[in-house]
Amino acid sequence: MPTQVFFGSNCIIDNSHALTGYGQKALIVTGRNSAKSNGSPADIIKALNDESLDYIIFDKVMTNPTVEICYEGAALAREHQAVRNMRPGWLSVRNLRIERSLR
Repeated sequence: MPTQVFFGSNCIIDNSHALTGYGQKALIVTGRNSAKSNGSPADIIKALNDESLDYIIFDKVMTNPTVEICYEGAALAREHQAVRNMRPGWLSVRNLRIERSLR
């Protein structure tokens, strides 16, 4: 799958059109606190709402997540038929583990 990178102020909201074409539901993957404290999920949620896309939040990811947490995130995505994995802030190994669990 090709990768698009957007950066700068309001980059998520200004480029919300890029969220379309991947299905109707996204899985927003965050840790328990850090993403919430910096406001990243709020921008993603606004962009998804602007494009009339649904979402589910998985906010149980901790530093050095266990395999069980990855499987839990994958099960949530399957249960809700989420087809897009959104990671606010930064790309990490923990989120890649969840994506691989979805396959």
